Amino acid sequence: MAKNDFCNILGMREGTLNGNYLGLPSVIGRNKREILGFIKDKVLGRSNSLTHKFLPRAWREVLLKNVIQAIPSFAMSVFLLPIEMGKDIEKIMNSFWWGGVGENHKGIRWKSWDRLSVPKRWGVMGFRKIREFNLAMLEKQAWRLIDHSSSLLSRTYKAKYYPNCTFLEAQLGSNPSFVWCSIHEVQPILQRGFAALIHPAGSSWNIPLITSLFNQEDMNLITSIPLSNTRLNDKIIWMEDEKGKYTVRSFYKTLTDDHDFDQAPFWTRLRAKHVNIPGVCQLCNIDEESYFHLFVQCPFARSCWDMFGGVDYVSSNNLLDWLESIFTTKNDNDICGIISTCWKFWEDYRGCYSLEKKPHTGMLKINVDATLDTNNKKMGFGYVIRDSTGHFLYARCLPWPSIFRPNEAEAIGIREALTWIKDSNLDNIQVESGCLLLVNGIIHGHDTFSSFDLIISDIREIASDFDNISFLFAKRSTNRVAHLLAREALPMYGYMDFSMIPFPSIAQVLSLDIS
Repeated sequence: MAKNDFCNILGMREGTLNGNYLGLPSVIGRNKREILGFIKDKVLGRSNSLTHKFLPRAWREVLLKNVIQAIPSFAMSVFLLPIEMGKDIEKIMNSFWWGGVGENHKGIRWKSWDRLSVPKRWGVMGFRKIREFNLAMLEKQAWRLIDHSSSLLSRTYKAKYYPNCTFLEAQLGSNPSFVWCSIHEVQPILQRGFAALIHPAGSSWNIPLITSLFNQEDMNLITSIPLSNTRLNDKIIWMEDEKGKYTVRSFYKTLTDDHDFDQAPFWTRLRAKHVNIPGVCQLCNIDEESYFHLFVQCPFARSCWDMFGGVDYVSSNNLLDWLESIFTTKNDNDICGIISTCWKFWEDYRGCYSLEKKPHTGMLKINVDATLDTNNKKMGFGYVIRDSTGHFLYARCLPWPSIFRPNEAEAIGIREALTWIKDSNLDNIQVESGCLLLVNGIIHGHDTFSSFDLIISDIREIASDFDNISFLFAKRSTNRVAHLLAREALPMYGYMDFSMIPFPSIAQVLSLDIS
């Protein structure tokens, strides 16, 4: 009766239950492997059709990633494939990679699919794991049930499976469909605890309530989320993505990004791939290039250590032993100086040192930087303002009693900088930050609800009060003064301002920072 009423309302007739719809079976019985076996057959057929061709290794990679791996994608966005079927598909793809599929193409499979599917950033092929990708595709459907609750599909599932609760609280129920079973499989990943953890009258965390509900580790994680100054309605966001939107890529990465392989030097890995690059140090053109040579053995490095004084570069045979001797025999000030000098060696090697550009005539420029102290759960912000001739005008060191993620820290730094220069009645400002993602977000805006984007919204709102303001990206090597000020702010208990006369620790760097 319900089916007839439903068909009458929509003005359609009830179709037969046999056959496929949009390439997928309309009815799923108990034997999932038999009904979904066509997916494996398609993968096997396409692999066999390409096996007889002589294909270079690079072509095999392209075909495997863009053709063969794409075959089961549509089905995996609806159904949770049986584990054994996923393993069978991976075996077919592994055979194709190593030379062929079938009786006539037997040979050694030099690496398992688990090893080949390690991400490329770890130096492996980065092929797709079927089970993990299947879960990521289904997670997207579950996310849409939550994020698009007014859609027809969401309302249909809610009416049938969870009429009196949300998807996060829904039970599997009796006689569920295979599609609902598949989507419900990923529900535990989305389940989170919710409470009124923010003071309703302001934009601050309800610390007493958080302390009573969570342990110390969870409390630190919660309070490390920055809050916007703007009052907005609550919205569920995906924390694994910078924009707060669920993506299959971000979820798949969380499932597979757990490898910790030893990495050879970058130039060694390039030569292993037959890239023709010089094998000698680019600073001295004498000895073979290595990390130990760059920081310790190179004549250029040794001359610097002689000027630094008290650095032993003779008794150690490798970089780790040398670093261990430095950290065990030197005081904190010497260690900071040695590490900073090593960083300059690296900059000189990479050729990334550059001078800071002056702002346009009539404009003021403020450089912003943030420094994080993870041990003491604190942050420091540094600001320096100069005129169009490069002369120092103002500086501020601002400590912050909590710690956030680096991008969020940079965003809060700019928000506080704009508040400062607005209160100082300054205009015609050029703001420079070392966070490219933040600068692009401020310029173009994001229609998302992550904590990072909410702070960007605060920045854009404050920036609208200025007549002439612009935001630019600055490399770390051209943002050194602000970085030094941010470090100086860490041990402070309140902000410290300087005008016309610079902070002593930045005077020398400031004189070299303008071209």
